[in-house]
Amino acid sequence: MDSEFNPNNIQEILKFLPIFDEPGFVFTRPDPEGGWEYWEAPELNHFVSTLYKTDFLVEFSWPDWQDKALQYYKNPSLLEHADLTTIRKLLTLHVRKDRFFDGHLSSMCEDGHIQSILRRLEIIFSENL
Repeated sequence: MDSEFNPNNIQEILKFLPIFDEPGFVFTRPDPEGGWEYWEAPELNHFVSTLYKTDFLVEFSWPDWQDKALQYYKNPSLLEHADLTTIRKLLTLHVRKDRFFDGHLSSMCEDGHIQSILRRLEIIFSENL
């Protein structure tokens, strides 16, 4: 599952951390007319494209892994020990789940969960330079 990553690929992903951490950064806005549609930050869409472009996402049965992912969400301290495989699976799950539940990924960003995952990726990257 862990393929060799070019450090530049991880750096491309980590470029989104300061953007998402920016105080007041808006991930989504509700439809001004009160409909079901909402505006999503272009940076969020670019983040997803970058995950695909860098082959960071992995193929696995993410629906079967949701209980495990929920543990990382409910207890963020678990991320302190997450390895690269787990980080890849978490981001894969959130991106894929967003395809079925529109707004899931932006919600995870608004809660700071995606940023926590990226911070752990940053540590893994710096330890392996």
